[in-house]
Amino acid sequence: MRLCEVLQFGENLWAVDRIGLSGGLLLMWKDDVKVRVDSSSPGHIVAEVAGRGFLPWTLTCFYGNPDAAQRKFSWELLRKICRETHGSWLCVGDFNEIDGTQSGKAKRNTRFHFEEAWCEEDECKAIVEGHWKSGEPCAIAGSFHGKTHRVGKILHGWNKKRKKELNGRITKAKKDVVDKGTRWRVGNGQRVRIVEDPWLPGPRSFKIYDKPELPAQLCVVDLTLPNGEWDESFIRANFNDEDAKLIISLPHVKDGVEDKMMWD
Repeated sequence: MRLCEVLQFGENLWAVDRIGLSGGLLLMWKDDVKVRVDSSSPGHIVAEVAGRGFLPWTLTCFYGNPDAAQRKFSWELLRKICRETHGSWLCVGDFNEIDGTQSGKAKRNTRFHFEEAWCEEDECKAIVEGHWKSGEPCAIAGSFHGKTHRVGKILHGWNKKRKKELNGRITKAKKDVVDKGTRWRVGNGQRVRIVEDPWLPGPRSFKIYDKPELPAQLCVVDLTLPNGEWDESFIRANFNDEDAKLIISLPHVKDGVEDKMMWD
């Protein structure tokens, strides 16, 4: 798996596939410890961890059922594991617990989740490697919990910042696409500015190419005669040939029909 390669765990892993879009467990370990998986299911992994300088201890990776109606079975499984465990025991994972109520509804604790897509981010890799290598080795259960908590907290902050940056870039990209592909459909011509707004059916920017020396507040309706037809003599006198042809080719302005933005 890509995640194991990035974090340099090699082939030391035990994976439980997710069901649909929920669940999924992954246990990885370094070469300096020995891990024996005793049991696993979509909701748990139980393993014995052994190595130099410490007594073997039991690790349980746990995933509580996200369906509140089925969560009692998750707790029954955890109680069974507890009864069968002797000696030092570390239980970690996503318990999907209920904590307090709000407006008559149960409020679920939100927990940090590592996204495999982050492995493509150099900044994420540097955060994990830098903080994981610092401090005590993970042979002791307490140091392992401390490191996972610390790294998770830092990655949570990094992820919020990263999402904000990406959302900003997406919003800007959407706006650029819309701006480049929209123009005014002239109705009565009272809202569309002649020089500043995109309204010509041209191949460039939908705007006047050679801007004439006209007041910026003039609107398309000001290019028409009292009967609504284009004032061709005024248009040809103030615009280049190409822009003039485009303007005159448009339908005459129509009273009672509003100007609207359209995608072209």
